[in-house]
Amino acid sequence: PPSPSTPIFSAQSYLRYQGQKFIARFDANCFIHITHKMDTHDISRGRPAPPSLVSTCACTRPASPAPSSCSSSECDCASTYSADADVDPELDVDPDMRGTLARLPQRALVIGVSSDSLFAPEEQRLIAAHIPGASLVLLDSQDGHDGFLLEFEAMNKHIVEFMRKEEPALYDGKEEEEGEIEGFEIRKTSVFGEAEVEGEIPGGDD
Repeated sequence: PPSPSTPIFSAQSYLRYQGQKFIARFDANCFIHITHKMDTHDISRGRPAPPSLVSTCACTRPASPAPSSCSSSECDCASTYSADADVDPELDVDPDMRGTLARLPQRALVIGVSSDSLFAPEEQRLIAAHIPGASLVLLDSQDGHDGFLLEFEAMNKHIVEFMRKEEPALYDGKEEEEGEIEGFEIRKTSVFGEAEVEGEIPGGDD
């Protein structure tokens, strides 16, 4: 007699449905181009450091909080490096990158996720160390790169605080808005790394 068919569990059906929907609207070759762009992205491309920075800045960044050993007045990194930043010296070796970050507008807010392996915390520390007056926030999350999606409440809190500090005129006399938008209730119960809207049926028709 023919063997009984293998049962299909609801989770399998859901994953198959989502997979088919995904490949119908997204070319898998795009991943090749996306990863290539990520691997070859260089913020200093076409923005070489001034000759004075290349010739005079030979300082080594400490791996633990300590002042920079570079004291040259011509060295951009001497004025932009934060003694409070825990910078990996193995990452901080490119004067073009340091010079590019040093020329960015001052007082940026750099946000990272503690468990992110795509945009690693070490890289966020490096960025914050060389943008003049930048501040660094690392969100404590075990969700890796998806943390920037799932920890949206914490991220929004830090962004609002930064904007209120930098652009107080925009918030003058305005109380922080609270409450939910009618008809759009956010649930933080998804195991697939996205915020879901109440009423959506997983695996349902578009």
